[in-house]
Amino acid sequence: MQSAVETFIRRWQGQEGGQERANYALFLTELCDLLGLPHAQPAAASTEANDYVFERVVREPNREGAPTRRRIDLYKRDCFVLEASKAGSSATRACAARRAPQRICWPSPAWSRRPAAGAEPVAPGTC
Repeated sequence: MQSAVETFIRRWQGQEGGQERANYALFLTELCDLLGLPHAQPAAASTEANDYVFERVVREPNREGAPTRRRIDLYKRDCFVLEASKAGSSATRACAARRAPQRICWPSPAWSRRPAAGAEPVAPGTC
């Protein structure tokens, strides 16, 4: 009989190249189950109330200084920022995935208790 870890890896291994947006929430939810961690919560209408959610809205100033709405794939206040990244064998894609989190390191909002941290890209299917 396979362990839960082996079953998880077998299920997700080789799934790279699929639709990032279609797979990352399921992958991360199943990973939380495997690790015995709580799932993300349903998002509230008030962004400030979204402490542990998928697709958290953040506002970032664009080049002209006007606010732009962006989304964090999985956010847990005072803990982590996670950006899902499509996997692939291209070195260019890997480098782009490593740089992507740097683009989403905004200053800490006034309601955050900790300084902003970098994000780590996660590529479902590359177990």
